[in-house]
Amino acid sequence: MFDNGPDYLEDGLFRIIQNGKIGYADKNGVIVIEPKFECADQFENGIARVALDCTLVKDESDPEHSRMESDSWFRSEEHTSELQSH
Repeated sequence: MFDNGPDYLEDGLFRIIQNGKIGYADKNGVIVIEPKFECADQFENGIARVALDCTLVKDESDPEHSRMESDSWFRSEEHTSELQSH
């Protein structure tokens, strides 16, 4: 999956970055899940894939985009800070 540019609102949330960590805020900008992730996907059907440790890898065939890689992805449930092993 590639990640580039600002998010659109998905499942009522969008990703935010504070101090280099990713979290989620609602449509009013209120933080719903505190920024603590190195990498995080947008929410889809109430679930987002997140990782506490992650590397952004440039794609040589498409240098405009980066790919997120981690060996320790989790699932974050919508509107909670609960994590579940993926």
